This record gives sequence, structure tokens and C-alpha cells, in this order.
Amino acid sequence: MITKKQQSLLFAISYLGWFGCVFSGKFELGLLSYLIPASFLFVYSRVEKLSLSLALVFGIVSVVGLAFDALAMAKGWIVMLQPHSGWVPPHWLISLWLLFAFSIPMYNSWLKQKYLLSAVLGFFLGPVTYFSGVKLGVLQMEKTEAFLFYAIFWGFFFPACFALYEAHLKANNTVPKL
Repeated sequence: MITKKQQSLLFAISYLGWFGCVFSGKFELGLLSYLIPASFLFVYSRVEKLSLSLALVFGIVSVVGLAFDALAMAKGWIVMLQPHSGWVPPHWLISLWLLFAFSIPMYNSWLKQKYLLSAVLGFFLGPVTYFSGVKLGVLQMEKTEAFLFYAIFWGFFFPACFALYEAHLKANNTVPKL
């Protein structure tokens, strides 16, 4: 069973890690941002067994999120203020998506099967994270409809992440320790 200390450490890495990833981008230290999701995964692996099917869940969540951000960049909904390679999001944003994906089991422990609540939270809090990125000077979102697109995306994506994770648990007959 996970201890309160381990859960607190995972929460701190997740929460403070968001700022770490963003600030690594702001100060053009993007490659260092990969240390944040790596540290989360290291701590998580001490609590929970990492399996191929769980890695697939993490991969799907990361790829879908990165694909949406790449689409948003291509459509001009968001503009990255740091150097990056064409349609590929910058390192700090890739790190954020990895951190988010690795955090799904932790969030699921709080929002398990509360799909409506997670949809509402996603709808409102998803765009807030991007707005925070604007205020911290790592991206621009000048079009009002961009916030609406992100709200709709997150309103569906957040509960879908939990459904995917719960399907993984059911398929593997696994009981999470978180």
C-alpha cells in the first residue's frame, strides 16, 4: 500500500513539476525538463508495478495530448515563444504531457468513475493551464476560440484518460495501490 509520504511526494512532483517544466522552457533549458517526469515515474515505480499495458496507456495519453497541441500550433491557436522544431512541440511541453500521463493513476485515485466531475474539471482547468502558460511567458493564445477548443478538448479528454486507465486495470485484473 502506498504511504502518505509517497503520495505526497508524487503530488508535489506533479504539481511543482508543472512549474518546473514551464520554467525550463521559459529559460530555454527544455532538455532538463525531462528530469521532472522521469523523477515522477521513478517514485511511482517504487509504489506501483510498471507494465507494458500501463506504458501503453501512458503513451496513448501523451501522443493524443501532443497531437492536439501540434494541431493547435499548426492552426495558430497557440504560439510557442521558445525555439522548437516546426510542428513538434518544444521539450518543456513534451515533458508536461509525459508528467500528466504518468499522473493519471494518481488523479484517478481521486476521481475514480466520476466522469461528469472530471469532464467539468477538464473543461475549466485545462484551458487555465494554458492561460497560465501565457501569463508565464512561454506561449501565446490570442484567439478567444482557442480557449473554447481547449475547453472542449479537455472536457472530453480528461475523463477519457480515466476510462482508458480503468480499462487497463480491468483487463489486467489489477488493483491500484494509489
